[in-house]
Amino acid sequence: MIEVISQEIRLTSDNSGDITWLVGLYYSKDEIDDLIFFNYRDHVAFSGLFHAGFYQKAESLGAFGQAEWQMTDTLRFIGGVRYTDESRDFDYTSGVTGTGAPIPVATFSDSISEDKVSGRIGIDYTPTKLPAIVLWRRLNIPPRSSALGGAKDLRRFTSLYILEDYKLRQLISRCVTEK
Repeated sequence: MIEVISQEIRLTSDNSGDITWLVGLYYSKDEIDDLIFFNYRDHVAFSGLFHAGFYQKAESLGAFGQAEWQMTDTLRFIGGVRYTDESRDFDYTSGVTGTGAPIPVATFSDSISEDKVSGRIGIDYTPTKLPAIVLWRRLNIPPRSSALGGAKDLRRFTSLYILEDYKLRQLISRCVTEK
């Protein structure tokens, strides 16, 4: 079973003045609940029914805002900020059922949560003689979370599930471009 919910709400200025703005909220929730059976009852080495089940939940809440100030006909300043709060939970269980009592193979659970503030600052320049060209310089510091899932994080078939790679990381990007 997979359930996904995502919603974003934005409120913006009417863009009639030198200063324009945008504020908003973002929410998402993903849940995966899975159970897999492997039938090894006719296997030569052993006979059994292997089962593996996992439950994963990821939830994210964000609040953001951005403002732009048209300083002159050719220069515009841009600034923004975002707050992100994310959490992830993971439960895994597996076992083998054969001729006797069920034998657990691996069972483990883990969860992690983190919040981060990120930002953006920039300036746009539009030459008056070439209005089709915009030169800009931006510094973006967006949060970036790692993917969590399946074989990538189940590094070995043991009772260790590794969530440490999840940390919200900051990716700093710079750009100077002609448009």
